[in-house]
Amino acid sequence: SLEDLCYETGNSFPGGTGEQARDLNVGLDLDGFTFIQRIAELTNANVAASKNLTGSAAKGGDWKLEARTGEIQTPLIFEPDVLATYNHVLAPNFSSATNFASGGTGSYTIAVGKLNSDNFPDIAVGNVGSNKNVAALLGTGTGSFGTANLLPNSSSEFPVSMAIGDFFNPDGFSDIAVASPGSGPPGSNSIAIWQGTSTGSFGTPTNISLSSLLSVAAADFNKDGRTDLAAGSGGQISILLATPTGSFATPTNISLGPGGGGDFIAVADFDGDGNLDLVTPKRSIDRVYFLKGDGAGNFALNNNFTAVGDDPRFLAVGDFNKDGKPDLVTANYNSSNVSVLLWNSTTNSFNPAVAFAVGTNPASVAVGDLDADGNLDIVTANYGSNNVSILSGDGTGNFGVATNFNVGTQPNGVAVGDFNADGFSDLATANGGSNDVSILLNIAVNFGAATYSGTEGTGDTFVNIPVTISGTPSSDVTVPIVINPSSTATQNSDYTFSPATVTFLAGTTTLTENVAVTIKSDNLSENAETAIFDFGTIAGGLAGTTKQTTLTIAANSQPSELSPYQIDLKTGNIIGQPNQFISLVNSPADSNSDSWLETVAKINFIGNIKKAKFIVEYDKTPTGWTVNLGDSASNDGYGGDTGNQSRDAETQILNGSMAVFGNDYNTPSGGELPQGNVPNFVSNGSRIELEVSNENLAWDNKTGLKNSLNSPYLYALNGQADDSGPVNSEIYAGFNRVISGPADRIGSGASKVTILLNPIDYAVSAGVATVTEGNSGQTGVVFTVTRSGCTEFASKIDYAIGGTATNGTDFNNIGGTSGATAATGTINFAAGETSKTITLDVLGDGAIEPNETLNVTLSNPSGLDATPTITAAVATTAIANDDVGITINPTGLTTTETGGKADFTVQLKSPPTADVTIGLSSDNPAEGTVSTNSLTFTPANWNQPQIVTVNGVDDLVADGNQNYSIVTAAASSTDPLYNNLNPDDVAVTNSDNETPGITVNPTAGLTTGEDGATANFTVVLNTQPAADVTVGLSSNNTAEGTVSTNSITFTPANWNIQQQLTVTGVNDSITDGD
Repeated sequence: SLEDLCYETGNSFPGGTGEQARDLNVGLDLDGFTFIQRIAELTNANVAASKNLTGSAAKGGDWKLEARTGEIQTPLIFEPDVLATYNHVLAPNFSSATNFASGGTGSYTIAVGKLNSDNFPDIAVGNVGSNKNVAALLGTGTGSFGTANLLPNSSSEFPVSMAIGDFFNPDGFSDIAVASPGSGPPGSNSIAIWQGTSTGSFGTPTNISLSSLLSVAAADFNKDGRTDLAAGSGGQISILLATPTGSFATPTNISLGPGGGGDFIAVADFDGDGNLDLVTPKRSIDRVYFLKGDGAGNFALNNNFTAVGDDPRFLAVGDFNKDGKPDLVTANYNSSNVSVLLWNSTTNSFNPAVAFAVGTNPASVAVGDLDADGNLDIVTANYGSNNVSILSGDGTGNFGVATNFNVGTQPNGVAVGDFNADGFSDLATANGGSNDVSILLNIAVNFGAATYSGTEGTGDTFVNIPVTISGTPSSDVTVPIVINPSSTATQNSDYTFSPATVTFLAGTTTLTENVAVTIKSDNLSENAETAIFDFGTIAGGLAGTTKQTTLTIAANSQPSELSPYQIDLKTGNIIGQPNQFISLVNSPADSNSDSWLETVAKINFIGNIKKAKFIVEYDKTPTGWTVNLGDSASNDGYGGDTGNQSRDAETQILNGSMAVFGNDYNTPSGGELPQGNVPNFVSNGSRIELEVSNENLAWDNKTGLKNSLNSPYLYALNGQADDSGPVNSEIYAGFNRVISGPADRIGSGASKVTILLNPIDYAVSAGVATVTEGNSGQTGVVFTVTRSGCTEFASKIDYAIGGTATNGTDFNNIGGTSGATAATGTINFAAGETSKTITLDVLGDGAIEPNETLNVTLSNPSGLDATPTITAAVATTAIANDDVGITINPTGLTTTETGGKADFTVQLKSPPTADVTIGLSSDNPAEGTVSTNSLTFTPANWNQPQIVTVNGVDDLVADGNQNYSIVTAAASSTDPLYNNLNPDDVAVTNSDNETPGITVNPTAGLTTGEDGATANFTVVLNTQPAADVTVGLSSNNTAEGTVSTNSITFTPANWNIQQQLTVTGVNDSITDGD
């Protein structure tokens, strides 16, 4: 587009004298050249233009400038090192915006969450205009949204900030918290919290009073398993820790100093110490403040004040350089740019900010992988230019030039989510001027289906393969169509297609274009063939889930079902791999003056080939045909001659009857072996099946063979006269039809022979051995049915889904590539297919029940091969019931030796069938005791939390803080699901209150006299010692007074008994005053 400036020098465009290179992203036809020339005239510059995307080849770009005016002298952008390292193209693409009413006016905040049970992303919007409220828009999974539903009592709020997530009652559905100041249109001066449900409805909110609110964030700041709140309120951050009762403790306030701050709060573990930290902007001085968390709910404001752009209003967190540490981006309203701050693990602070230009007045910023390249990108909602800007990241912390897409007027907020369930990130904005929500869908490109089929006719036939895009594009989408090299059909011989590139023009509402495939007729006897179509490098869109499609072309020449191992005995033609066969067509004569057609096939039993099956099919009840098996290509037997047989094995069909001859079958020349003695020889009217095996698997002599005639296979042994000789890995099969001679011996009809190398074998496997049921929702389970061996032909097998789980109650939604829709059915494999899936959804529930099983059982295999096998007939996935449990909350407490107490609650997760008793004890009663030694839950009160109080004990010893545990014993119950279920213990720290010291009383004011008058004082220890303590005593002026003893000793037994000391005055016979 014209906004994508590649390089510019000289004066500002337009009117400069330098040289410009721009990606016009338009076809360089006559109008394009005229346009380029006009730019050159206006700018007084030489101009170069590119027909394609300009930039990284990996993303569909190139550096070819097909149209130029004058000579481009400046080489800067086209230096090889620049071109090699440039990681972007100049134009990502999204659909034109679709707008949905927000349910209020002044749409300001927006967030994405799961507000009902359909698993499609939903949107919550905060409106702050004259019609202020909080609204929920439920997504359909197609990119559209339902009518805005207003949350109860939300018209009393002024939602300037929003947090959304499954915070306050973990049930799998998002809760909504908004900061509602008491100014503007007045709000409630509180944080309002609505708890979500599976239906998308909300009850009345819970309000937590706070003044001058600007922002709210939610996370577990003290790692107790409960969601806490952080609120920004005009120059300070308030931390509200959640309590076990579902309320919040009194806020702890952290001052940000003069000049305000706290307009937004970002939460992440930036320094990697396992504790959540906070970052907040201070708009008055264009800085962001870092507050380090200690994991206990406390935050320290340090001097890491990082400069960013002008008026940073919004923050977003993401790992932009893939170093495993969160980074930061700010939306700078007045400077119309974003600042990217990469975390530096060496300095434990942010690197200096790097600015990237976006649209006018970015009011909000979000991050996501918007171009599906595995790197995080940045998107801003630009209040002043009524658009969003996308900066494509390269995974190193650098970002490309912004690409802009129009949205509603005055967008205040932006959010990222997959709104049409195509696997790609889409965008949503809250637009304060137009009072709506704009949805921009990522342009996904797909084939209409994964498979198509066509038939080769006597003339050309046609198949249309649709290519679709997911929405009206903002710029052109070009989709090259390429042929996958694994295709078996030959382009231009078997088929042609057009166009080679599908183009969707910017703004088009035609979202489907066809690739027209012409199937050419060649009248050749051949297998079904495939043309596999892929997408090349797409410009302006992303390849979706159906990025490959296979067109199967069924040939019309007979026989249409020829496999890679077939011989047409009517013509003698071999179809398939020629190195597998030797083909001979003879016209010999014998004493009977007969002649015949003979075709000989050779099978090499090498590699994994162990068995071969010959299937002979006739177009009518046959006569005059023979089938000879042996280790020689010169099989002499032929139809109608029962007296001149080779020493190879031979079967003969004459006038509708069948016999087996040959010394390799241990029959005399011309003798006959009854068919019933050959169990793997099957004749059924116009079809004969005969299985043979590598002679290495049989005895190479008449005696051994005679004893093996009832074995599953016939063995074609060497055909030498003495029935001995080297073992041969090659078996020859001769198929003969008499064409001249006596009338009763002339063969009639046509025949086709199929040679199967290894029979078909089936197996079923489970994707996972065990799946957890869950309390709600669905969990997908996949069973895979495979077949191996001779898969060149279509076949089928029956399946049944069973086990202890019940269809409709424990699982549903049967599907998969097998075509299964019911608990029983048939799986059909097309020629060449080796794998099919059976999928289903395990249903979560709150029922207390034993673990269950899901079985898939295979049976009744069938197909061209009449004796397929099943090596793994049953696959099982166990469904683990996870509804039974005991919840301890919290599992970490603190008591004090001054009598400080702490509480925890115990609750069952599901109703028991009998009373459940849980023993409680302290593992160190000298540090803490528990209020009860057991709790009992009944089937009636199982869901009522029982509070247990832990009391700290004063041990009078200065031993520092001591850790101890409240031990929860394994549950005792006649309910087998709860009996012996052992809940978590509670870890407790008892804070020491003793300070070691010695108390002397009094320490001044004693009076003695020179007449021998005395005075007393006492000495005692403050805390109990671990060993004897001796205190020395002396007078610093023995001429004036003496002490009664020069030392006293305290033991651990008498440490708290005061010891009295006497000071006696001394007469110095001098008049020296007191």
